[in-house]
Amino acid sequence: MLEGEKESAILRVEAKRESQIRIAEGEAEALLKLKTAEGIKLLKEAKTDQAVLTLKSFEALKNVVEDNQQKLLFHLIYKI
Repeated sequence: MLEGEKESAILRVEAKRESQIRIAEGEAEALLKLKTAEGIKLLKEAKTDQAVLTLKSFEALKNVVEDNQQKLLFHLIYKI
């Protein structure tokens, strides 16, 4: 009986942890969307021209590429 109770307690803790992770991920995604929307609003209000938007697009693309390179390097090093 004790083994079943122990397993049940472990499963409850794991479920709570998973729930907290999902809540945090949802909050982070919502915050990112909000900040992106605020950024777009600021760009429109500043009447940003196409050259600035192009530059910002390239900067964003560079960040994505660098992030992907880091992930690839990590997977190559640790063979995950």
